[in-house]
Amino acid sequence: MFDNSILEGLVHFTDYSSQLVYQVLYQNFYNFESNLREHLTYLNLTYEHVLEYYKYKINKNPSNYFANSRLVFFQNKKTIEEAKALPNLQKLEFKELLEFASSSFHKTSGNAPPLSSGVECKVLGDLRNTIMHSKDFTGSTGEIPHNFSSFKKFFDSVIKFKKLFNDLKLIKHNSNLNRRIKQNIIIFEQLKQMSDQDIHYFFLRKIP
Repeated sequence: MFDNSILEGLVHFTDYSSQLVYQVLYQNFYNFESNLREHLTYLNLTYEHVLEYYKYKINKNPSNYFANSRLVFFQNKKTIEEAKALPNLQKLEFKELLEFASSSFHKTSGNAPPLSSGVECKVLGDLRNTIMHSKDFTGSTGEIPHNFSSFKKFFDSVIKFKKLFNDLKLIKHNSNLNRRIKQNIIIFEQLKQMSDQDIHYFFLRKIP
């Protein structure tokens, strides 16, 4: 570790297997999942689209067991009732959520996937499970205290998650910016139709 270019100490890869690392990653995964579901909701994507997504996958591969089982799951009356009591798309598992958000399925309606198609869903899904279930990621076993290759795999996964985290942050920022631009255009068009006195009162009401 360096402080103003001065070497202050050394960090061994086993030092990463700490409660603090788990807590930070846990919070980041929670924030990412919440932001992704929020973004998909902003795009008006619902469980109806999830059903169409699985039908799309089954049409491409009728023997896809997972797609068939999830289609049945989301068509189940109990699932439908449970979903109504939860935030939008809360019934989708993390890996499933990533696959849905990055699928070429969205192109069938003329839209780009909410996330890029290069998302490594399995890698990030495994990382999320490691963090949520507090599994050791330094490769410690009864015979071998630590295994660097296991840690490197974990570290590489974290770098991929960080990139996706920042990508979503940028996507949401651009969406919010576009939304504000559209709102301002609407307000501007309304102002063009107002008299000077109406404009005066319009801005007067904006003052706290």
